[in-house]
Amino acid sequence: MEKRLISGLARGDRRSFDAIYYMYARRLSGYALTYVVNREDAEELVEDVFISLWNNRESIKNDSTVKPLLFTSLRNRIIDYYRSRIRSPLYEDYVNITNFQCYSTDTGSLEYAEFENVVMGEISRLPSTQGRVVRMSKLDGLSHAEISALLGISMSTVRNVLSLGLKQLRDRLEKLHGIKIISLALIYLFE
Repeated sequence: MEKRLISGLARGDRRSFDAIYYMYARRLSGYALTYVVNREDAEELVEDVFISLWNNRESIKNDSTVKPLLFTSLRNRIIDYYRSRIRSPLYEDYVNITNFQCYSTDTGSLEYAEFENVVMGEISRLPSTQGRVVRMSKLDGLSHAEISALLGISMSTVRNVLSLGLKQLRDRLEKLHGIKIISLALIYLFE
């Protein structure tokens, strides 16, 4: 059914586009909300993904599946969203202010090098496969396909192991070190 919808979308069929939207909009919104706290921003990112899909509909190949295309596009938009926040003058002001504030020892405030050491230590404590996949993906910059080939596991296993590894890493950093961090920040930090 999806191939028929993709074919219709490529021809400019609005009903095919609407069907794809209803198939994936809710899942994309849920995915975006795991990284973007503001619901309006998450919805805007999802809308941008679908606008891009419609604008580039003629370049979609009939043999492709739209799900990876949509989720990859959303992931890239989320990363751009955070990069734009980091480069904003408001963020720079926040960094300047926090650099002059004194932190109590119980807040777990860490300098970057210390933070990196803590993260690397926690990655080494992950189960073997999870640690390897997180390192290969986030530190070495390998794609899921490359990791799959190197480790001899399926790409879906790579995605699942990576997701579990990042979640466990985030949870351990928060629980053991008092560091609140979202997994996208880990991705950005080690890209």
